[in-house]
Formats: sequence, structure tokens, C-alpha cells
Amino acid sequence: FEIRLKNNELQKQLFTYISGGTKTPEFLINKFYKENNKKLDIEYIDLNIFYKKNEMFTDNDIKFFVEENAEKLKQDYIDFSYVEISPKNLLGVDDFNQAFFDKIDDIENQISKNIDFKTIVKNLNISPTEVNSYINLDNKKIIENMIYNSREDKIEILENNGAYIFYLRIKSRTLSSKFEIMQNIDMKKIIGSILSLTLVLSSYAQVTINEVQADNDTTYTDLRGNYEDWVEFYNAGTSAVDMSGWMCIDDNAKDSADWFIMPAGTSIGAGEYLVLFCNSDTGFTTDFGLSKKGDGFFLMNDEGIVDSTTFGAIDADMSWARETDGDGAWAIEETPTPGATNSEVNSIRNATLARLNVYPNPSASGIFNFGQVVSSVSVYTISGAQVLEATDVEQVAIEAKGIYMIYSTSNGVSSIARVIVQ
Repeated sequence: FEIRLKNNELQKQLFTYISGGTKTPEFLINKFYKENNKKLDIEYIDLNIFYKKNEMFTDNDIKFFVEENAEKLKQDYIDFSYVEISPKNLLGVDDFNQAFFDKIDDIENQISKNIDFKTIVKNLNISPTEVNSYINLDNKKIIENMIYNSREDKIEILENNGAYIFYLRIKSRTLSSKFEIMQNIDMKKIIGSILSLTLVLSSYAQVTINEVQADNDTTYTDLRGNYEDWVEFYNAGTSAVDMSGWMCIDDNAKDSADWFIMPAGTSIGAGEYLVLFCNSDTGFTTDFGLSKKGDGFFLMNDEGIVDSTTFGAIDADMSWARETDGDGAWAIEETPTPGATNSEVNSIRNATLARLNVYPNPSASGIFNFGQVVSSVSVYTISGAQVLEATDVEQVAIEAKGIYMIYSTSNGVSSIARVIVQ
């Protein structure tokens, strides 16, 4: 009796606490509120602005890619016939009964006895579908792709979600020559899809990165008289450009601390220069500096990458500059000209290895070839740690997977290449 009385009292208290089910308990309200009203601050870049669309690639882009990757681009094309086999078209019923599976077993027995496809299909009284010159472009789960992926078998019956596909591979051939690959429309689609993963320079090329100095000892001071790294932009156009909201990113960027957003009102007039300090404590400046061992710099707007450059180690009080303002090859400038034309410099050492060919890139083996003997090579991680040094070599081998910067010198001139070990 006492136990029943106690339980009744507890039930009454519980009933009162939850208001007979008409009022949600406060602890549940608090939990629901917290779960459904959490806030997350997310910083992101819309990658759509970085990449080209397929239709933007020229025939020359595709030709160059084919020449570099012809062996990997070999593809099989097949001609085949097939029929879909279901209880409906085989027996006139909807159910997967024993009679249907007996028919499937009979087809497999006929295949094992080398009875030809046409005879088997004729006996089934099902019209086959003919497909010519097929290649699997997208790997979608469709009948044609199933057959293509099983093309090693000349004749076969495949299960497809309970139904069956009976096919005959009539003919197959491989596109192997560079000319065949270039002329094939399907291969152009594949190559376009691959190339669309390539970073694209924005059409907004009116403003360019014109000069960079990563080791400034006595060249140019900020508002407080300090010698900091700097980047010079040049407007080669005929009208002013509003650069408000444009983004600058260091090649060694690890997070948003290495991003700089240009403040509202930032603009550059036609034919004018704009100098941005790096890691200064005053004025127009980023919060990150440039590495004197070699670095890179990206200028972006909402259309994509406007301009970018990478450079190797450069002596103090020299700069990395375009030979002609807004255009031309990059070279080491012995007399930096922040805020002034680069054409007035007295001596620019031509960066003959600026286009050093490093291949393959990416590399699964970690081996990168230069195509020529390079007098001195150093390899750095993207954080600046040196992992390898060599002299008079035609290739280097990097063991660990990751992104690296290969810095080379020859005849006193430096160059750098970013490579990936897969």
C-alpha cells in the first residue's frame, strides 16, 4: 500500500511538472533552443571564381595538354549490342518467378556452349539495341557504362537492379596517337573536364602585379621609416580601377591570417602605380610578409585571379619585376623602382630559368625532371623548411607527399617551380 501510495504521488508530481503533456518541459526547451540556434563563423572562398569552364579552353590549350599526357589519355572505344531482360519482356509477367530465373540460367548455358548472340536474342524474341563508338565519359550508373566497364568480356550477361543486361562486344579500338586524340570530340570533353581544374587568370588583366621585394634593407620605407616587404601594382588600362574588396594572398598562406582584403575606397588610376607594404605596422599594408627564400603572391577580385607571380631567393635590396610595366617577362631587378616605371632601371639580369620545365607535375614517384642540367637546386616545403639540396642535376627525388617549391640557380639567375608529390 505504501509503495503504491508513493508511486502515485511521484506520478502526480511528474504529471504536474510536465503540465499533463500540454507544456514542454523547460529542460527540453533549453536543449532544443541550443541545438537549433548555434552559430558558426565560417570563412570561405568561392572556388567557382578560380576555374575555367570547358568552353574557355582553346585548341592550343588542349594540344599542349595532349602532348604532355598522350600516354595517359589512351582510351578504348567499343561497338556493342545489348538487350534488357526482365520478366515483363521475357514472360509477359511482372513477377521475378522461377520460370524467369530458369530462362536466365538457360541463356548462360547457351553462352557457355558458344551459341552466338544473334541466335540467342532471336530465340528470346527481343530486339537488340546497337551502340557504336562508345566511351564512358561520366561513369554514371547507366546500362552503356556498365557494359563499357565490363568490355574485357566479349559476350556476357550482367545483373542490373534485379533485371539483366545481355550484351555482345562487337569491336573495340584504342585512340593512341596525338592526332586521333585531338580530333576526337569525346576526348576533347574529357580533356576540358581535366583542364577545368586549372587555375584561371581573370580577364581583368588591366591591373597587374608589377614588382615585388621580399628582402628590403635600404630600398624603400613605410610611413614610419621602416624597411618592409612590398608589392607594386600597375594599371595598364585607360581608366581608373576600383580595387575595393580585392584580395591578396601569400603563396605560403595557411589560413585567413595570410589574406588581405583591400579596404573600401582603394583605387588605382590609369597608368599609375600602387605600392602595398607587407607586414608593416602602419599605412596600406598586409598582415603577412614575404619569404626571402622564395614565395608567391596572388591578386584576386570577384571574377577570379587577376594576376600572380612566384619567385626564388633574391639578394637583399633587389626585386622581382616585370621588364616592361604591366607586361613582359619577370626578371631580377638590381635597382628596384617602387612607384615608378621599371623601364628606367639600369641593369636587369634576365631570368633565363623563369620557365624551367619541371615534369611530371604532379608526380606519383616524387621524381621531377628538369630536361637540362641545373647547377644548383634546393627544395622547400610550403612552410619554408629545406628538405633537399643538390648541384649539377637533371632531376630531384622527393620522398614525402605534399606541395613543395623547387628553387634553382644557374649563372647567378634564380627560378622557382611549385610541384606536388601525390
